[in-house]
Parts: sequence; structure tokens; C-alpha cells
Amino acid sequence: MPFTCKFCGKRFCSDHRLPENHDCGGLESYKADKQREDNIITYDAEREQETFSPRQRQSLTDRLKQKISGPQRVRRPQRSPLRESVQQSFPEIATFGILTLIVIVFLLEYSVPRFMDMFALVPNAMFTEPWRIITSMFMHANEFHLLVNAMVLFFFGAELERRLGSKKFIEIYFVSGVVAALGFGLHGLTIGDPAQMAVGASGALFGVFATLAVIAPQIRVLAFFVIPLKIRQALVLFALFDIFMLTQGSIPIASSAHLSGLATGLVYGYLLKKQGYGEGRYDLLSI
Repeated sequence: MPFTCKFCGKRFCSDHRLPENHDCGGLESYKADKQREDNIITYDAEREQETFSPRQRQSLTDRLKQKISGPQRVRRPQRSPLRESVQQSFPEIATFGILTLIVIVFLLEYSVPRFMDMFALVPNAMFTEPWRIITSMFMHANEFHLLVNAMVLFFFGAELERRLGSKKFIEIYFVSGVVAALGFGLHGLTIGDPAQMAVGASGALFGVFATLAVIAPQIRVLAFFVIPLKIRQALVLFALFDIFMLTQGSIPIASSAHLSGLATGLVYGYLLKKQGYGEGRYDLLSI
């Protein structure tokens, strides 16, 4: 059965159908044309690079290399099955992590002698023992104090973490807590009691609550589990309550810390709102 050579167009038997077996002149012509085409592509790419910025020239070079070398295999990072399982079971991992931590610290308060004296926030020891600024935001005065803050963290902390991610949530929590501690300390050193001890996550949680109120104003809350309010209305109500309590010096509520954390959360919410965060789902939460 005769075969037609695709290079020279002549017909040959099966033994001579390959260009190497019949001294094919078309093969050499094909190779020359191919070499000329490759030279033209390289020359055009080099001319294009001269008219572009260094970054664009680098991109053209990379595309040319990819065309010559062919597609490259993309190496995907390996993920731990245990880590993926934990993230699927507890998507708000930072919220549950902080919840676990404050419960552990609360148990330490009752089991370690003088734990409260060493780690609670005291204005006149705030700068000489700065670790108190951090440790105090994980401590609580009693079971009721822990229960209230744990519920606020569970509902509003988890909601904010779902919207912003764990890293941003942790950032807001810690920055709000630190600013709240500084606000309480400076108030105590100036017009308050410099020896007044304070503990609690309330300042950090007010920052979380305020941030959520700015980026998700559509959320409704049941204030005290009874009164239905928009989240911003609830925020104003709590702020007015703390302003009033701030004038009542004999009541042991760290209102200056609450208001400092709230102000920090408002700033975060405003900045996040400008970056495009906000709105989303319509939720009903309780507090």
C-alpha cells in the first residue's frame, strides 16, 4: 500500500515512507522554516520587551519560557487532615480557643494562691508590671461574670469571626482589650482609684460588639433576652449605661474599660467598612 510523504508530497512504499528512508528534500525545508519561525517569535518578543516596563518585560519572558518548556505542574501545599477536621468541626476556632482559655484561667484563679493579686489589672502597677494588661482580659471576678462574658463571646465573637476570619477577629479582640486596660488604668491614675483592681474580657468584647455593629447594622439582638433591638441601638444603650455608671464611683464596674474598648471597635468597624466589609446575613442574636 503506497504512502504519501507529508514533507515532499511523493508516494512511497511502506519501507520507504519515512523521510529518512527516501532522502526527503522536504524535511530539510520544513526544519529550515521551523527554525525561521522560532527566530521570528524570539525577535518579536524581544522587540515587544523594549516597549514595556521591566515588570511587563519579565511577564513576556516568562510566557515565552512557558511556551518553549510546556505546561508546568503546580505543586499544591499539603494540608494536615487533623487541621482540616478541626476547622470543619469548629470553624470559629479563635472564639472557642478564647472561651477555653478564659475557663482555664478562671480555674487557676481558684487553685493557684495569690493568682488574682499577681495578674489582675491595677492602675498603679500597670506600667511596672505590664503583663497585667494582657492577663487581666482573660480573668473574671466570679461565676456570673464569667458566664455573661462567655455568652457574649459565644454569640457575637463567633459572628464577627465568621465575617472577618480568625486572624482579624483575634486582632480586634486583643487590641480592644489592651486599649480597654489602658483606658481603665489611665482613668484610675488620674481621677479614679489607682489601687482599684479590675479583671474581665468585657473591654475586648465591647470592641468586638462595636465592630460588628458598624459592619453589620442589620443584625438584631434581644437585649437581656427580652428587648428586641437593632445592634446599633443596643450599642448606644450599653454605652449610655456605662457613661452613667462612670459617674457612680462606688459601683465596681470598669466602665472606663468598656467605653475604651467600644471606641476601639468603632474605629475598627469604620476602617473595615471602608475596605468593603459589611452587611451580609440578617441574624437575630441574644445578649
